[in-house]
Amino acid sequence: MEISEKVGAGITYGCREGDCGTCIMQVTEGWNNLSEPSVLEDKILRDNYAGKHNRLACQAQVLGGKISVKPA
Repeated sequence: MEISEKVGAGITYGCREGDCGTCIMQVTEGWNNLSEPSVLEDKILRDNYAGKHNRLACQAQVLGGKISVKPA
């Protein structure tokens, strides 16, 4: 979320804690440049029937390189 706010990406979010699922995004490029999903993030993604390349913007950490995302 911090990077989204810095670049003005406008990703919608609610809790910033990984509980609400509001910020689910689809990673279209650079999947390997993100941290692994936590147990909580994985649960929220499953509960929301998220696709394979979806992540929570509030939980995914950019480790380096380039990523591209779009709303899921």
